[in-house]
Amino acid sequence: MTIKLSTYRNLLFAVVALTVTACRQAYVPPVSSATTNSLVVEGLINVSADSTLIQLSRTVKLTDTVSIKPELNAQLSVENDAGANYNLTAMGKGRYYAVNHPLPASAKYRLRIKTADGKAYLSDYVQAKISPPIDSINWKAAPDKLTIYANTHDTQNATTYYKYSYAETWEFHSASESFLKTGVNIVVSRPAAEEIYTCWANANSTLINLASSAKLTQDVIFQNPITTISYDSEKLGIRYSTLVKQYALTKEAFDFWTNLKKNTEQLGSIFDAQPSVLSGNIHNTNDPAEVVVGYISAGTVSATRIFINKTQLPANYIINRQFECSEDSIPFVAMGGRRPVEEFIYTNLLIPLRGYGSPLTGYIATTHECADCTLRGVNNKPTFW
Repeated sequence: MTIKLSTYRNLLFAVVALTVTACRQAYVPPVSSATTNSLVVEGLINVSADSTLIQLSRTVKLTDTVSIKPELNAQLSVENDAGANYNLTAMGKGRYYAVNHPLPASAKYRLRIKTADGKAYLSDYVQAKISPPIDSINWKAAPDKLTIYANTHDTQNATTYYKYSYAETWEFHSASESFLKTGVNIVVSRPAAEEIYTCWANANSTLINLASSAKLTQDVIFQNPITTISYDSEKLGIRYSTLVKQYALTKEAFDFWTNLKKNTEQLGSIFDAQPSVLSGNIHNTNDPAEVVVGYISAGTVSATRIFINKTQLPANYIINRQFECSEDSIPFVAMGGRRPVEEFIYTNLLIPLRGYGSPLTGYIATTHECADCTLRGVNNKPTFW
């Protein structure tokens, strides 16, 4: 018996359609409550005059509505194997800090934690690692993206393992500039102190960036990619800056961050690395079996800031706004006796930009999203700008 090609196609289509449209149930993996409320410890014991900042939080379920659960009201202290110690101060949102506690880099350090529920945690002693200076931070503009790179070297061949982070800041403008503001049933000039056309936005790195010279004959890191920015990003529209920080790691810390990167950033397909158990260096002093996420290192931080101006970029680097903007004429009186200024501007639905007509007939206006840059940033110029 033979099956006509058209019949075969119809049968195949039916099978595929049934497969695609069949009811599917979400798979919820069994996870213990202890695993979904594990203590997470992030930070570096800084042995220079810079601040030590430690972040405490708890792991959450994938189904939880909050992504960050800070650990509040804990007591933290730093100790070294020479007997020195100092306490950290809570600054809210699970962050704890200490300022200007320079300590010898030759010592070993650990972090002691006591949480609000009375549990005690202690990190293993780690040798402080001194980060060599950053040689340079440079960038290259390709047709579709800009890439920022870091370069460093250690003449003593004593570092080998590196970690990078960055904090970026960029200046941007609203699509339209407003010279007016709405008062109580009145439109007045906008004071310079309330200017909403020029703003600055900030963002921190979220991916784990590691580099190693272990396979090289010299301790050199050359053109390590830090971040990439799309050619049409608002970040590059006027002026962009990034502060790149470099950390020196022990081999154990490097291995921890490498595994964490694989577990969190490289699980997109069957060809990526399979999840592995993370072994940190922080433990519950009374319950060694408790899962604690994190690895505490000690050392110094090297940092370099660069600026990139729009005038330095190729001509095709043009902002592609993620929302449409237009300016509309809003008259005092319209057909049928309507009063659009009262409807749209006095009610603050639209922001007046400037007046039109002589004598004054109405105002040119637009939406808050298109005129108020403070919805996406701050209008206070950074001190380093």
